[in-house]
Amino acid sequence: FHPKKGCDLLLKALHDFPSLKLAMVGPLHESDNSFIEKLRDLAPADRVTWTGLLTGELKWGALCAAKALILPSHQENFGMIVAEALSVGTPVFISDKVALSEEVLRHKCGFVEEDTFEGTRRLLRRFSELSASDLPVLRQNALECYRANFMPKTVAERFQTLAQSIVSNP
Repeated sequence: FHPKKGCDLLLKALHDFPSLKLAMVGPLHESDNSFIEKLRDLAPADRVTWTGLLTGELKWGALCAAKALILPSHQENFGMIVAEALSVGTPVFISDKVALSEEVLRHKCGFVEEDTFEGTRRLLRRFSELSASDLPVLRQNALECYRANFMPKTVAERFQTLAQSIVSNP
């Protein structure tokens, strides 16, 4: 948990959506626990589960089981967890400061809003308004986004094409 991730915005906004539950995933024991304690104080206690760090099968199981991943970050150079969520068909609800936001919009595999309290509220509102038929479409779009942009074979082919064009046209 880091202030740049926008967790405080998410926990504050969650108060406005009493039907939503949230899992906060990440290491809970840092050298300075004061930030985590501030986050715990912001959380509606009965609707937030603090899992600690999940790795291996637990991490992938949680990503597969999640209805969505939300990351209202103030800055992400890439957003590996976003690509990982997409790889298992989990829709993503992210801020416009996550570098993968253009791909999310292009593939319609989630929603993108500003990294503000109001933007985070809109992400939660949009999630809460999804119909039963919306989620399977978002899941399929998430898989397609991953395959088209982040699957290792796809990335390797793009890199090879780029490298060949550089060698051919120095």
